[in-house]
Amino acid sequence: MEKVPSGDYAVSDKVFPLMVKYGEGLYTNRHVDFGKNKGYKLNVTKDPDFANFLKGYYKSVHKVNVGETKPQSVMPKPNNPQNDRVDLGLPSGIWWGTCNIGASSPSEAGNYYAWGEKESKDAYGWETYKLCRGSYNSIFKYTEADGKSVLESQDDVATAKLGNEWRLPTQEEMEELINSCKWTWERQNGQLGWKVIGKNGNSIFLPAAGAASSYRIAGVGELGRYWTSTRDESNYSAYNLRFKDGRETIEVVDDTRFYGRPVRAVYGKRKSTPKNGENSSTQSKPKVNNKEHELNGLCELAIRQLMRTMRQSDIYASLDMSLIKLPNGGIKIRQEQYGDVYNDFDFLGVDGWIRYIRIYGKELDGHYRTIGRSMEVFGMQVENISHKGNYVECMIDQAQFGR
Repeated sequence: MEKVPSGDYAVSDKVFPLMVKYGEGLYTNRHVDFGKNKGYKLNVTKDPDFANFLKGYYKSVHKVNVGETKPQSVMPKPNNPQNDRVDLGLPSGIWWGTCNIGASSPSEAGNYYAWGEKESKDAYGWETYKLCRGSYNSIFKYTEADGKSVLESQDDVATAKLGNEWRLPTQEEMEELINSCKWTWERQNGQLGWKVIGKNGNSIFLPAAGAASSYRIAGVGELGRYWTSTRDESNYSAYNLRFKDGRETIEVVDDTRFYGRPVRAVYGKRKSTPKNGENSSTQSKPKVNNKEHELNGLCELAIRQLMRTMRQSDIYASLDMSLIKLPNGGIKIRQEQYGDVYNDFDFLGVDGWIRYIRIYGKELDGHYRTIGRSMEVFGMQVENISHKGNYVECMIDQAQFGR
C-alpha cells in the first residue's frame, strides 16, 4: 500500500463499496467520509487477508504496482498444449481454456472486459464503451443495422490475447458446456467456483470472479458472469453465462454490453456461423410457441425501452440491470446491487400483450404504494394493484395496446 502513487490512496476510494462488502466489519457505510487515508491504511495493517484482496484488485484492474509481480495478460504457451486447454469431450469438438484471460492459474479471476473490447479498464459504462459514442442509442457496431450477431476476430479479446485459434465461446457453445458437463460447486486455492467435468473425466474450473460495473467489482466469491461472443436480439445486450454461489440456476442470459466480465476462451473453429441479422440461438433451437405468458415483439420492445428508462432514473441508476426471458414466455427485468438481487420485475402476457407485472424483492410495501404511478410514468396504465405476500402484482389495461 505504501507504493500506491501519490500516497493519498485516491485509487482506494474507488474500492470503497468492496471494502464494506469484504472488510468483515472493519468498514461500514457510515465510514465513507471518515478518515479515508488513515482508515484504509489501518484496515490493511490489521487484516492481512484484506490487504491481499486489495492488492489483487489493484494488480488486475488498476494496474497499480503494489510490490508483487503482475500476471501476464496472455496465457503462456507451454510445450504441452493440454496444460493450457482441455478437451472435455464435447459434441462440438472445441477445447476450453484452463484459465480466465489475465489470470495465471485456474482459480484467479483474471481481467474484466466489456463485450467486444480487448482491454480492461477502470470504469465500465456507456460513456467508456468503445463500440458506441457515449450512450446506448449510439452503438455503431453489432446492431440490427449491420446484421452482425457474433464478434468478429478483430473485436474478440481471446483472439487478440491468445492467437488465431482462440476465441470467445458462442451462446450455443456456452449452453453446450452447461448441458453436456457435470457442475460441482467447490473451492480451489481459496476461491469458490464451479468445477465443470466433461463426460471423458477432464475438467475446468470457473471461479466466481464477480462482475464489473462503473468503478466497482462486485460479487467476487459469490457470482460469475462470463461473456459469449453472441449478441442478443437487441442492439445493447449480449449473452453471458450467469451463476451465483452454487445455488441458483446456471444459465445463459443477455446482459448489457458495457459491463465488465471475465472471459474464458475456447480453442477451435465454430461449427456454423449465423447468417447476418440472425441470432445464433435460432440455428439449433426450434421456436417454442403456445407459452402461457408469451409476449409479442411490440411488448418486448416496450419492456426494453422501460429498462433503458429505468437506467436513466435517479432511483435505479446505481443498480445493474439485465433482461431475462422466462420459461413461461414472459420477460424479467432483474436489478442487482453488488451482485445480489435487488428487484425482479416479471412481465407476463395474455394473448401476447402485457397483462401482469409482478414485482419481487426489497421494499414491497413501498412498491405497493407507488407502482401504479411509476408504471403510468413509464407509459403503462394500471387497472388494479394487489399485494400477494412475497410479490406485488399490477394488472395492466390491455386496451392501451389497441385490444
